[in-house]
Amino acid sequence: MTEVEKFQKDSQRANTNLLLMGFLHFFFAFFASLGYAIHLDYWKPFWVATLTAIGSTLVAMVISFIIGVAIGASGGSDESAFIIGFIIGIPIGFIPPVISFLMFRSRVLALRQRVIAA
Repeated sequence: MTEVEKFQKDSQRANTNLLLMGFLHFFFAFFASLGYAIHLDYWKPFWVATLTAIGSTLVAMVISFIIGVAIGASGGSDESAFIIGFIIGIPIGFIPPVISFLMFRSRVLALRQRVIAA
């Protein structure tokens, strides 16, 4: 690949709409991360977000189990344990798409700086 071809690819990738990227990561996290990994040819954020999703799912399950046991031991209902576990799991679920978006955003901004400097 020549320098001219590399510059053209970088300028095309630097043109990525960050607002659309954030919107897609919010609503379609895994597929947005996969799509931008293919589009930008930058796979690190996809794999980091995927591993973070696996880890955060396990953490959410453990926290929900501990809370369920504590609520069950104190005489609470199963419904309240489920609701509290669900409320705790929701914010944990936002971690992987935020990580993916921020890593892709950093890459696009670096590409924009490289294109401007050239």
